[in-house]
Amino acid sequence: MSTGLQNSWDQVCWLCISQVFSRKTIGCVRAGKCWERSLFTVGVIQLPLRLLTGRARPDTEEGNSSFKFLDGANQKRSSFFSGHAAIAFGFSTVLAYQINNPLATIGLYGLATVTPWARLYLDRHWFSDAVIGVGIGLYVGQTIVSWHKDQSPHVFLPTLHGVVLLIRL
Repeated sequence: MSTGLQNSWDQVCWLCISQVFSRKTIGCVRAGKCWERSLFTVGVIQLPLRLLTGRARPDTEEGNSSFKFLDGANQKRSSFFSGHAAIAFGFSTVLAYQINNPLATIGLYGLATVTPWARLYLDRHWFSDAVIGVGIGLYVGQTIVSWHKDQSPHVFLPTLHGVVLLIRL
């Protein structure tokens, strides 16, 4: 499948998954809202960084230190960081919190680990891109989950109109 079709298919799949987990009919409203917020937050972080850094993908044979400032719109230079890994780990974090079962948590993070390894295997990212993606996904997932558990005194919450700073009193 060509890269353009693959990216479009990925977007359709994520949209469908997002809609399924947002439905009240299956009892996943809270998890769905958390997951949608983590997905949106990862996108808000990833797109500007990708556009700014312009890091070459491994399949371009330019090396892992090849960066071109403001050239990340080019698919060959949009390696930094792995958004797939960030989404997988953000999603797993949200579901692990919602399910609250140690075996489910191990399974969810185990499945999430397949995503960065697949991106490495397909030469779409460098190892550091995958590690940073995993870290961002975990951080975003934990931040959103803790905000929903009322443990965080403040949070930056992305909205469709910008970013809002919420401060709990």
